[in-house]
Amino acid sequence: MPRFRLLTAAELQELEPEFKQFLIVHELYDKEWRQLAAQDPQKAQSFIELFSDIVLEKSYLKAKGLVQIGHDFVALFLLEDEKWQLLHLKFEIGLLPKKLELNQLFDFLKTNWHHSQLTRGSKLTPKNKPESVHQMVRNGAQILSASLCQQLQELFDFTNA
Repeated sequence: MPRFRLLTAAELQELEPEFKQFLIVHELYDKEWRQLAAQDPQKAQSFIELFSDIVLEKSYLKAKGLVQIGHDFVALFLLEDEKWQLLHLKFEIGLLPKKLELNQLFDFLKTNWHHSQLTRGSKLTPKNKPESVHQMVRNGAQILSASLCQQLQELFDFTNA
């Protein structure tokens, strides 16, 4: 059973070169992998689970920020080394678009954050960042790119939180 979740078929396909490297490190070349998958699917599955855990743990460790978008709020989390900053923006019903995509987030917030009830907070960075980030993602948060985190940090001056 994976620690986080299994990568989807699309994610595995996107990471095919890295997965092949991973298999080679475990002395499983193309022929051996095909044999293992045919003869012992459970063991082959365990390699996929291990690879998934490694990839997701790296991704969660690197995460600089998260966003959770609800029907009337946007919660931003800046994941610093020593503490996590939180910015919760509660909007009047109807102001937040029904489907706000990540690529629209900065422009929307830049234009509309003054029309929200703003709450700031912080907490010490959890001891197990990957587990905490994974739990938040399972609860609907999305990982933000480092560049978007930087833009949001500048827009909201997280240093004063």
